[in-house]
Amino acid sequence: MAANFPLSWFNLADGAVGQLSVGVSDVETSFVLKSGQGAKFPASDFIFKIDSEEVHCASRSGDNLNSLTRNFGGTSAALHEANSIIAQ
Repeated sequence: MAANFPLSWFNLADGAVGQLSVGVSDVETSFVLKSGQGAKFPASDFIFKIDSEEVHCASRSGDNLNSLTRNFGGTSAALHEANSIIAQ
């Protein structure tokens, strides 16, 4: 049975991939992507995965992913090193 997700979770840019510019702690609520990679992601309201953690991003400004809801979908917030892969 297919899950019922809000349509806004599936933006046209689904499938975007980027890398963290700097490492983040398990309580950070914004991430910075490597220069120029932010444009690959939607401007707002999307889910991404980094290592084993799922994160909801409420807004993106340039290469900054802001207003993050960590440990989304029952995953655990974790430390992530610079160059970690972020995949939508």
